[in-house]
Amino acid sequence: MTAPLRITLAGYQGPGSVHTRGMEVFRGAMTRQLGERVEVVVRPNVGPEEI
Repeated sequence: MTAPLRITLAGYQGPGSVHTRGMEVFRGAMTRQLGERVEVVVRPNVGPEEI
């Protein structure tokens, strides 16, 4: 079995921002459509040390 496609999304605001909520909606849609073939990682508040 092959490893799932990993998609990492990052934002600059906390979990309440519209951007972060949109990333969560995207993650849910990708997981529903592709199941275990995809892994979507959401990092809502990325700092400069993580770039």
